[in-house]
Amino acid sequence: MTHRLHNVVYARLDAVAAAEKITRVELGHLSRELLEYVVDTHDIDIVNRLIGVLTPVNKRVSILYFTHFLPWTVEKDSDGKFVRFGKMLGKPKQVKKRVELIAAFLVNENNNIWSWSDEHIEVEQKQINLGEKLETAIVQAMQGVDTDKQHGDALSKADILTVVMKHITGDEMLDIITSVADEVQEQVDDVMDEAA
Repeated sequence: MTHRLHNVVYARLDAVAAAEKITRVELGHLSRELLEYVVDTHDIDIVNRLIGVLTPVNKRVSILYFTHFLPWTVEKDSDGKFVRFGKMLGKPKQVKKRVELIAAFLVNENNNIWSWSDEHIEVEQKQINLGEKLETAIVQAMQGVDTDKQHGDALSKADILTVVMKHITGDEMLDIITSVADEVQEQVDDVMDEAA
């Protein structure tokens, strides 16, 4: 069973790798050809059809790429998400500018959607809220449950503070206590001012 599964898994991996390579190569060629084709024929539907069959990542890149170059409007839904390319831009000057942009881009035979995306699209790294993660971990530790919902001995607040204090120097602890005391004093002063 394991030997047969091994062969199946590796065969599927090879198929996926080949499909990804073919997609990348074909989309690279098609991205250049469609710029010329759509401007010549005004057949924007072909771009909408392409976007409809792409994976989410390739779809996102393609929408940005074609929006940058093609002199067509973008239709969006009520949430502001891309629906389709609509009508050609109304002002001849705008159309001319985009056509010139396409011509300049296509002069270099190596230019395609991938070279363009390397220069124009930054991958955003999702920011992790470490304070939120720490708070969740502390609550779970006090409940005796970890992120996988496995149960263990709950930690007391003293246990948690002991763990935290192992990683804080005396000077840092003094700074923290002073900062907290200052905040408490400000709150007391605000209450006293309101009461007066």
